Amino acid sequence: MAPSFPKKITHGNMGLTSETLNKIAEKAEGKGTIPVMRVVGRVNGIETGTSTFGDWIKFVGQHFAVNLVDGKEAKSRKLMLPDAGTDLLDSELNAVKKKDPDGTLEYGIEVGIDFKKPRKAGDNCYMFSVASLMESKGEDPLRKIMDSLPKPKKVPQLG
Repeated sequence: MAPSFPKKITHGNMGLTSETLNKIAEKAEGKGTIPVMRVVGRVNGIETGTSTFGDWIKFVGQHFAVNLVDGKEAKSRKLMLPDAGTDLLDSELNAVKKKDPDGTLEYGIEVGIDFKKPRKAGDNCYMFSVASLMESKGEDPLRKIMDSLPKPKKVPQLG
């Protein structure tokens, strides 16, 4: 399938609408995270702003996304992710820029959904999760602290 070239990549313009994601999540109850989109690229900057939905961040660079449900592909210079993905990429980009202000972050992520019980009728029955598919190239000060601690005792499995 040839990729489309939207102004920006979002899960919505990749065909992953709330209706579609709710249907997938309902079938996936109790099955863990269901991958729905993969995105790879190179980020060298961000744009920020505020809309009626709150603050947003667009990642500027080169991005290539694949909808894992229907195979749709897209390429764009701009990318907007669910909050979990925004936090992940923004943190990684900040680590790269701290080392080199002109640096570029190469990334690969997988966006997934997990079933969540709706609080009331009409609420979505999914929540997003995002996992990095590549090892970080930026310095992660929190990882350094965690790795410096004594190893935790094994926690017994419940259930």
